[in-house]
Amino acid sequence: MEIDATGLVVAPGFINMLSWATESLIADGRSQSDIRQGVTLEVFGEGVSLGPLTPEDEADAARAAGRHTYDITWTTLDEGLRALIERGISPNVASFVGATTLREHTVGHADRRPQPTNWRRCAH
Repeated sequence: MEIDATGLVVAPGFINMLSWATESLIADGRSQSDIRQGVTLEVFGEGVSLGPLTPEDEADAARAAGRHTYDITWTTLDEGLRALIERGISPNVASFVGATTLREHTVGHADRRPQPTNWRRCAH
């Protein structure tokens, strides 16, 4: 197939390196607001990520979902990304492990420094 792009600007797609679209993609994988702007890759995890999750994290995420209602069927980041993809989404996705997610995973919401004894909770 050949496309005549004379006089047009052509780009292969744009990367949203600071995407917060995780929950909206779970609710509606079509991603119309970003896709229509040419975003083809959503990168999550700047602060929070889909995993790792403890049972407490899962309960917090369910409460925070607000207008979006969905079951959290994963505990690891890999499982979370796979669950997202299996739901059917338009863009490509990638994720960092969120610093906030790791902190909450190890020390919860306590206002204190992490201790080495907390680090074992991350071993899954």
